[in-house]
Amino acid sequence: MAAIAQYLDPEEREEWDGMLADALEKSGGQSDQTAIDFVESAIGQAERAGRLWPELLRRQWDREGMRVALVQYAKAQATVLVAHDGKLIGKTARRGVRVTAPSGRRVWQQTLFHQMTWPEFYQWRAINRNQIEALEINAGMAAKIADLHSQAPDSMGPQDACVALGTSLEEVLAAS
Repeated sequence: MAAIAQYLDPEEREEWDGMLADALEKSGGQSDQTAIDFVESAIGQAERAGRLWPELLRRQWDREGMRVALVQYAKAQATVLVAHDGKLIGKTARRGVRVTAPSGRRVWQQTLFHQMTWPEFYQWRAINRNQIEALEINAGMAAKIADLHSQAPDSMGPQDACVALGTSLEEVLAAS
């Protein structure tokens, strides 16, 4: 959505950001169907009021939806079997890499393994390593949160456990 927001003037951006904030507030902070319904309604109101920017958003969403559909289809058409832990697992042979477009702009492109250059392959491998690190961080966060349950077994969830223990989730997660 940041790509769309860059085309809005400051007043339009403020209106758009306000709609998103209202949608999250009305949905209890969840980006769920309630929030989506609210944003759709607010965009409809903006269109009926003669605002031009909602059409820009709709066109961009249409293009993004088409891009996602094309990527999903292309990935489904190109799969390979990979042996892992004694099993054969189907994986897509297409992976996203950053390439330089003819315009000179750096863009993400889905590329088949066998068509990658070595620099593209090593870039993709580095992306995987970064994702593994991010998942390890998430696993560490989950372990700290789960530990709250053992420390406050009668609590209803992490927030309730923190209250019972006289701490905050931020303090728990930041502790070594």
